[in-house]
Amino acid sequence: ALRRSDLSPAAHTVLVSVVRDLVDGIQHAGPRAFAQHHFGNTKQHDVREILTVAGVDDDVLELLGLRRGDRIGLGGPITLSLPRGEVDLAPLRGPVQLRLDQPDLHPMTFAPLVAIIENLQPAEIVCLRHPDLPVVYSGGQFDDAASLVLAQLCAGRRAVAIVDADLGGVRIAQRVLAAVPHAEIVDVGEWPHTRGERISADGLAAAHLERLVEDPAVGSFAAAVRQRGYRVEQEQSTLAIVESLLG
Repeated sequence: ALRRSDLSPAAHTVLVSVVRDLVDGIQHAGPRAFAQHHFGNTKQHDVREILTVAGVDDDVLELLGLRRGDRIGLGGPITLSLPRGEVDLAPLRGPVQLRLDQPDLHPMTFAPLVAIIENLQPAEIVCLRHPDLPVVYSGGQFDDAASLVLAQLCAGRRAVAIVDADLGGVRIAQRVLAAVPHAEIVDVGEWPHTRGERISADGLAAAHLERLVEDPAVGSFAAAVRQRGYRVEQEQSTLAIVESLLG
């Protein structure tokens, strides 16, 4: 990643810090701890976003203690089966943040449709307006433990993923389809929206989108995002999309 000529100064600074930690065998308690250690401020840089855009492998994030996704948000008519009993999430206003470091955790639902939503506020409003709809809040990229929960919950029923129409959203869609091959991905850029940040034609995000265009699972989504040339966030259209699905 450091050989790239188009790195921003912030990305270069973060990547150099990553290299130093790998050489020294340092592991952190998450991205915020990494930022605090190197820059004295937990919010100095969006460390995970920088590393993801730069194409740093998940194995490196694991070594550094920077992986996120040990939690997932669930809401609606979902029952959790565990060795010590069952938990019904239906009476709770979701999404409920759930730790995944629990063995033999099995989610169940009898609803015909599951909505997978990338961002928290859209997930909250969908849970509020449609309490009978199972909702999965991914919280951005998610790990293998979350993928297993998703696969179990969506088995035998329709699954629809609503994500941002940008590089991050395409990557999340890729993860969703790896866990739930029959899932449908909604392109929020095809719904009424406000134009977001421009995707620089010669930047890292555009280059990664070009590679993802070749992916048989998310290629058409990546191509649409690349051709549009700007990010579209999901907040404006998520509720309308869900109501269209339910209608």
